[in-house]
Amino acid sequence: MQGSSLPSIRCPHAKRDSGCASHVDAEGHDYEVLKTLDFAKHAPLSIFVEHKYLSDAQNTEMLHLLHKNGYSVRDCGEDYFAVNEKANKRLQRTARMRRR
Repeated sequence: MQGSSLPSIRCPHAKRDSGCASHVDAEGHDYEVLKTLDFAKHAPLSIFVEHKYLSDAQNTEMLHLLHKNGYSVRDCGEDYFAVNEKANKRLQRTARMRRR
């Protein structure tokens, strides 16, 4: 299976060289993959990341990493759905302006 590094995946409409969304499912290595993302350069609007195979410590560290970088996080059972609050607000403002 071929994959791409997180920073190499981007949305052509995103600001700050950010991706629109990222999905991480690395069968127990999800936190290690997520740690490779440079949030200062590539802050996806949303991240869907599996946590079912993580230890309690890795789970806590992953949540801290996401919160520290401005994401609100919802637990969806075996996965987290994280939304970048700044990017989400910017997207909502843009959508409102386009409707005018």
